[in-house]
Amino acid sequence: MKKIVDIPHLSVSYNSRLALQVRGLAIFNHEILAVIGPANSGKSSLIRSINRMIDLNPRAHVEGEILFDGANIYHPSFDVHELRTRIGMIFPVPMALPMSIFENLAYGPRLHGLVSIRKLTAAVEDCLKAVGLWDEVKQRLDTTALRLSGGQQQRLCLARALMVAPEILLFDEPCSGLDPISTAKVEATMRALAKKYTIVLVTNNIKQAARVSDRVAFFYNGELVETGRTKDVFRKSKDRRTADYISGKFG
Repeated sequence: MKKIVDIPHLSVSYNSRLALQVRGLAIFNHEILAVIGPANSGKSSLIRSINRMIDLNPRAHVEGEILFDGANIYHPSFDVHELRTRIGMIFPVPMALPMSIFENLAYGPRLHGLVSIRKLTAAVEDCLKAVGLWDEVKQRLDTTALRLSGGQQQRLCLARALMVAPEILLFDEPCSGLDPISTAKVEATMRALAKKYTIVLVTNNIKQAARVSDRVAFFYNGELVETGRTKDVFRKSKDRRTADYISGKFG
């Protein structure tokens, strides 16, 4: 499989306190990589480093390299705006904009210069279908997105990310506030999208990682402990800490 992201070495500190240290993590094209580990293990710092959302935290200091298609995203000449277009992010709490369902999706492409109503309408339909939301909202695209359920809003946010044609989707605990039915829909959507996109999923739900991911990376105390195919890591972990976490001995 082709590497789309390679992290030879990376460290993240907050107010000079080391929070994350990674050596040798790869993300492959069209896979779902689950990032697991207890609280404060560096999972969210990792994915916020991959699309440089971490730049928005004035306390954060990043050292090292993240290679995206071979280019170091932390090189001074790298276009951060382009990076965040190519690498979308879905947050734990759905952030629907206070506007119509249609305008929620059209917002990003319009910022990038797409003004054709015909093209926008087609793209909105395609992206809503991709996340399994089209049939649920097609008759009310002009109504406020804030009336959607939490699960629907989360899929709307995912559809909005798809509107700018990203290559990678970063999910930070996307199901943390959802009921089991909504969670199942989001998981099914992730599996379907992996045919076209690369997905990195941060989750505290061990069973979710086992259900949806192709590979898993376990973090503990800010350190990458182990990575491998999900079925291999879950069946026979190489590190005792990984095995103890997966078995529920700590978390």
